[in-house]
Amino acid sequence: QWFKSLWNYVDVLIVSMGIIEWVLPESIAVDPTTLRLLRFAKLMRLARVLKSHSLLESLHLLVVCLRACAQTLFWSMCVLILIQVIAALLLSQFVRPFLEDTAQDA
Repeated sequence: QWFKSLWNYVDVLIVSMGIIEWVLPESIAVDPTTLRLLRFAKLMRLARVLKSHSLLESLHLLVVCLRACAQTLFWSMCVLILIQVIAALLLSQFVRPFLEDTAQDA
């Protein structure tokens, strides 16, 4: 059964290339991009397995809810930024006379 899975061969290839690169770093030129792509493929396989797991159902629900209310969150952030800009402008106008007064130097 182990020999029937292609992913087991990919795992063996990744580990063996890593060991070869570690033991003989100058003799064999191993393309790091290829190793990264193979490792990424393994991570995608793990992500697919985790996606089907029932423990992550609540996380999936949270992501779906955030995706559904993205427009509302965007406009809320815009309003909050506008309030902060107005407060900063008012504060700078209130503090300006104090900063320009040379008699108030400490």
